[in-house]
Amino acid sequence: MASKWLWNSIDLWISEEDISREIKRAELFVVDATTSVFQMLGSGSRKYSVKGLILTDTNRDSIEADSIANTARTLTTPYGSIANLKINSFKANAKQYAGLTLGGASYTADVTPLYEFTAELIVDV
Repeated sequence: MASKWLWNSIDLWISEEDISREIKRAELFVVDATTSVFQMLGSGSRKYSVKGLILTDTNRDSIEADSIANTARTLTTPYGSIANLKINSFKANAKQYAGLTLGGASYTADVTPLYEFTAELIVDV
């Protein structure tokens, strides 16, 4: 089951999500000291990995253009909005389908292309 999210004004139907941070702790040994010091390394910003569906070539092309142009946008989820996100990676594959209903609207392959996508979004700090 997918939930409706928005990338700026583009509908995304998200089936999987993962929010993570890449922070590592390194132990530093100071010369002539009796104790070591721990230092946090990495970025404190969050990474949002999402997987889902996009309808239409126009929507796919708009997201791809945002990725190439390094454009910051707002992601609206069922839990709230996250501003200043940029696309770190984006991949979309065309899906074959006969018919589909999303959010109460019906779609057919001969009229509306469907793409399965994965993306990693990062906060622009």
